Amino acid sequence: MNQKFNFLANSPKEVEQYFEDKEVASEIFEDPSVAIALEEEMKSLKADRESLRNSIFKMTNEEMSHMPVNLRRVVEDAKA
Repeated sequence: MNQKFNFLANSPKEVEQYFEDKEVASEIFEDPSVAIALEEEMKSLKADRESLRNSIFKMTNEEMSHMPVNLRRVVEDAKA
């Protein structure tokens, strides 16, 4: 599953399918610093995702998190 979300390209054509601007696609493929920046951003996104999953939104039967909800709006929306 990790490889499904990694941005790995073996040719400029593979990169071009993700970008409308062909110059951007070629720069991403040809410039190693851009590839490094993309990889670092991917690592950051994965870390953020894990943080959200494992600490912020982790709920068990013993501890339930309550999200703030405007009950008046929910009732009004249900009536409509």
